[in-house]
Amino acid sequence: MATSIQQSQSWATRLMRRILQTLLVLTVVLVALAVLFLIVYGIGIHHHHSNTNHGAMTVFIPVL
Repeated sequence: MATSIQQSQSWATRLMRRILQTLLVLTVVLVALAVLFLIVYGIGIHHHHSNTNHGAMTVFIPVL
């Protein structure tokens, strides 16, 4: 009986460690994706605005 209790505790401990490792990995991956998204999104907005401004200049300069 004592062996069964020890085995179940050991199994529960291993399961808890596995769950914690999985959560840690998911957290790191999500943080990395969030940082990459912000970098790409930030560059995308900056690039879009600079292109829009240049486009406006090329459109309005010939009109003037």
